[in-house]
Amino acid sequence: EIYTPPYLYRDARPTLSGGPRTVARGASATFTSQHAATVRKARLIRPSASTHVTDVDQRSVALDFTASGDRITVTVPKNRNLVPSGWYMLFVDDDRGTPSKAQWVKVP
Repeated sequence: EIYTPPYLYRDARPTLSGGPRTVARGASATFTSQHAATVRKARLIRPSASTHVTDVDQRSVALDFTASGDRITVTVPKNRNLVPSGWYMLFVDDDRGTPSKAQWVKVP
């Protein structure tokens, strides 16, 4: 059985492109999106480790963001305990709750 989420049948999903591959804690990064005006949430998602039964390092971190024209600027929290170093998937959600495809970013 293959699960297909209902949002895949809606209008276009939000997009993210460009932007830096590395974003420091406390820093901001700007990405391009044709759907910037409809974005309501931005999150960093730390991927799980498939080698562990319980992955206590997996997390979802809400980001402050601003949208202007076709640009979205996100700010990574300064707290090292909240955002440990490593790779994260950056997602944005539109006003209907539809997520973008992930943009990979590294927090040093």
